Amino acid sequence: MTRHPPQRPLGGLVLALIATYGLQSLAQPASPAPAAWSYRDGVAVELIGTGMGTAMADDPENTHRQRVRIPNPESVARIVAQVTLKGGRDNTPLFGVPEQVRITLACGDHDRAVTLTVPTYTTPFGFIYEHAFAPIACRASLSLQAEVAGGTDRTGTRYGPRSLVAAVFRKAGPHRPPSSGATPYADLWWGRTPTDPVGDVYEVTLPLPTADAPRTVRVDYAISELDKAGTRSAIVEASAGGVTTSRIHFVPNQGAELVLAHLTLPDVPGDATRVTVRFLSPHGDPQALTTTGGDSFFVNAVIATPLPPPLQQGCAPSPQPHLTQVETLALPPTPGARSCTD
Repeated sequence: MTRHPPQRPLGGLVLALIATYGLQSLAQPASPAPAAWSYRDGVAVELIGTGMGTAMADDPENTHRQRVRIPNPESVARIVAQVTLKGGRDNTPLFGVPEQVRITLACGDHDRAVTLTVPTYTTPFGFIYEHAFAPIACRASLSLQAEVAGGTDRTGTRYGPRSLVAAVFRKAGPHRPPSSGATPYADLWWGRTPTDPVGDVYEVTLPLPTADAPRTVRVDYAISELDKAGTRSAIVEASAGGVTTSRIHFVPNQGAELVLAHLTLPDVPGDATRVTVRFLSPHGDPQALTTTGGDSFFVNAVIATPLPPPLQQGCAPSPQPHLTQVETLALPPTPGARSCTD
């Protein structure tokens, strides 16, 4: 059984979205919807992020305000900021909508801040806040900061914010190959379907260009709200042209509670035209919903990139969230280093 986020037209097949919207992946959608873009768009997207906190508001590891630095600022064309909070339609008796989410993009001494008072999208178990800054012209240090006001439950003890993710868009080039990707707004937890013997599954299929010879395909993804306790899991699988690989996550790797990771598919046949990525919160004991089986988690973004042999390390691209509100940040240029796309 394959489950998908309610009220989403994705249907597990990004190829259909790309056909429907004519590859207008960089255009602002009329309403919140899963974004899908193809390698034909000629963009490389890097995922940068950090966890924003832990379960308890009084935990000493609670990081209410977080900042991430964006490398190679001179090549950045667009940044989409995404803040994920626990809550959502099924958790509203416990977690209410926070007072506001404030996101600030800073280039050197110049900054632009936006305050969001309503979620961009509400899932059964979460609130997603997004803002897109574009176009960007920055040759100084570039960073993104997020701060949440009122992000606790009704008792003021359980902390809502989970992650800050920056999807950084650059023009594709010899050392930044173009990718295909999607931002599905999917949230999973096997406990909401405890009679399903498999668990809760989200699956997405992304297009690949053909090639004259076998190549390596890299799949990058972002997962939020994986508990640091390490007792429950999130499974990610990828397959293309008969090549399959998988990975199991038990704990976050970018602070509580964010995972940024990738899978590598070697020797994918040149005639393979798609890659399928599957996220799974595996089945557990129905009598112990919150301590067995898979964890509850959000799939923030997933991308697929065919890598050419001479690709330099440190220049690999990553996923993108969809473009919701668009804000222009035109900043004075200052001298900067050359990037991988120069």
